[in-house]
Formats: sequence, C-alpha cells, structure tokens
Amino acid sequence: MSDNCDRVIDLIDLPEWGRVVPLAGVEPFCVVDEADRPVEPVRRFLRDLVVQGCSAATVRSYAFALLRW
Repeated sequence: MSDNCDRVIDLIDLPEWGRVVPLAGVEPFCVVDEADRPVEPVRRFLRDLVVQGCSAATVRSYAFALLRW
C-alpha cells in the first residue's frame, strides 16, 4: 500500500439502518432499525450480557459494535 494515496472520506456515504437507544429498565440499551423496531437477535444478545452481569457500559459498547457490523 502506498502512503501517497489521497483519500476523500467525506464522500463516503454509508447507509444508516438503525441506532442505539438508551432504555429505562433492566436492559440499558437496545438497537432499533430504521422504523424504530428492536432488532430481536441483537436485543436477545444484549439481554444475555445483562443476565451474565455485564455493566451497562459493556452492553452499550456491544450495541454500537453490532450496529456497525
């Protein structure tokens, strides 16, 4: 790879398909789709993290990682 490569990343347009939302309750965060519906497989995974004793910060981190994935 060349170090002399100019990249214009401002022109990259990635689709937004969802977002991470904070919740009040046992599950601290949820990933929702573009229609604000919870993404069920992700919701179940995040809930399992809570059940295992993970902190809210860990759940949030995983939620954003899964959103980008």
